[in-house]
Amino acid sequence: MLAGRLVQLFTGDSAGAPASRARKCRSWSKRDNISCLIGPLAPAEALAVDDYISRQAGADAERRGARHDTAQGEPVVLPRDLDLGAMLLRDGDYAAKELKYQRVAMIADDIAYGYELNAGFQRTFEEAGGKVVQKLWPPLNAPDYGTYIAQLKTNVDAIFMGFAGSNG
Repeated sequence: MLAGRLVQLFTGDSAGAPASRARKCRSWSKRDNISCLIGPLAPAEALAVDDYISRQAGADAERRGARHDTAQGEPVVLPRDLDLGAMLLRDGDYAAKELKYQRVAMIADDIAYGYELNAGFQRTFEEAGGKVVQKLWPPLNAPDYGTYIAQLKTNVDAIFMGFAGSNG
């Protein structure tokens, strides 16, 4: 119970497949009449359900993270941030200004997660005077990273890595 209301928790595993996440989200919303959706965290899955969530809640209200009146049968919409790069804005600035790095190579998974992490770091790193001199994007299912590691430039001050799960 929360504030005198019965609360039920439904969880589900999409196995990291965006299409599966989208199907499950629609199913939960219709079958279980959910009032609040938390997640998904993986950018590709979040992007897969973004249009559906926006249509259900109303695009303007969703962008503002507005709360709807659940007594009227409308869902509560919590704000979400699909920009994982925002987590690394300070890191890029710190690397350039405090660590005095000037040249950086980047390697990250070839998925939304990797691109967003790199973008956040790169933006503030370059705004602070640094330069990204190389980017490598190994596929998520790469069995061996050796060929990618061998391609990394050696005349850099640092290597930025953005990997999901155990890939790194």
